[in-house]
Amino acid sequence: MRWRVRPGVALAGGVILGIVFAFAVWDLTPLRPVGPSPTSVTPAAVPAIVYTAQATPLAASPGGSTVATLTPATALQVLGAQGSSLHAGLDLYRSPDSPAILYQDPSTLARAGVLASPGDAQPTGTVDIAGSSWQRVHLVGWVARSATAPDVAALWSQASSLYAQTCSSCHTAHDPSEFTGRQWVSQFRAMVPRTSLTPAQADLILRWLQAHAAKQ
Repeated sequence: MRWRVRPGVALAGGVILGIVFAFAVWDLTPLRPVGPSPTSVTPAAVPAIVYTAQATPLAASPGGSTVATLTPATALQVLGAQGSSLHAGLDLYRSPDSPAILYQDPSTLARAGVLASPGDAQPTGTVDIAGSSWQRVHLVGWVARSATAPDVAALWSQASSLYAQTCSSCHTAHDPSEFTGRQWVSQFRAMVPRTSLTPAQADLILRWLQAHAAKQ
């Protein structure tokens, strides 16, 4: 015996199957978030690396308590952004003898800042540099976007001008390559009290001298 399916029943069945299939596909399709997350960064808006343009507080959260005070020209890895603040990560070094003082380059003693508490930095290992043992540390926090510069060359230009204006008033200014980065620490620090430089200006000039110093 052959069964005959009425046209109306077939049409209704097809509609029902179509609806079931549509719901199944919709349920399996992953939802896409609408709009950026609070800490997302548009690559065109913020470089991957920025530099502190002045003495800059690194905060635990936007507008929060200070984790460390960073010196000018310290490199920051941009992790995200929220309003006028940048979320940044830093890989630095410290000496076991002075765990609160952070260095960007131990070989030249280029200082990066000072921790509010030594426990705020996460140790990631140890390394021997220039005959001394240094601890690697990782630090994460927030800085004001206005306190950063996208290009270190602009900071070096500022430091060079300050150095020429300040240190050539009494004698011929030494070329940065006349001393090593480590030698510049004592050489320049001895001259700072005779000038009207602010601590932040002095730190910037010293970082510039160390970056352009003679090799060890």
